[in-house]
Amino acid sequence: STNRKFMLLLTDLIQVCLQGDLTKLDRIKYETLVTIHVHQKDLFQEVMKKPKDQKVKDENDFEWLKQTRMYWRTENDHAVISIADVDFIYSYEYLGCKERLVITALTDRCYLTQSQALGMFFGGAPAGPAGTGKTETTKDMGRTLGIFVVVTNCSDQHRFKDMAKIFKGLCM
Repeated sequence: STNRKFMLLLTDLIQVCLQGDLTKLDRIKYETLVTIHVHQKDLFQEVMKKPKDQKVKDENDFEWLKQTRMYWRTENDHAVISIADVDFIYSYEYLGCKERLVITALTDRCYLTQSQALGMFFGGAPAGPAGTGKTETTKDMGRTLGIFVVVTNCSDQHRFKDMAKIFKGLCM
């Protein structure tokens, strides 16, 4: 029955997206909702299979903890985003209405790795071939946490004056 509710909501969202009278901003909002909802539906189906296969026994199992989870903490009136064993207080940075990436298993693994680094007060430096979504994944995680993200591409042509401009901009 939950899967049926997911499908009904997803169908309703898709119908709204197919209407021709949406403003650009509304279209982006609804497309973002569809993207997130498709991931939630897939995640729900995956998580529901795990207890049956004896892969998840309780809420402390890694297969559950590795997912990006959002909670409202009433004791301090904050939204908290939990990824594995790291909790982030949502930063409420208004980043505008942006399109979201399609969330894949690789995106989830990147979130997991970057969240562990941030939890130890390190930064992230995804590496790999051009066009594989490193920058977009990093920025998307920032949107999930409500944090403004600055991405720089380091190369042998990067000079100290370039870094000075970046740091000067961060301080203002």
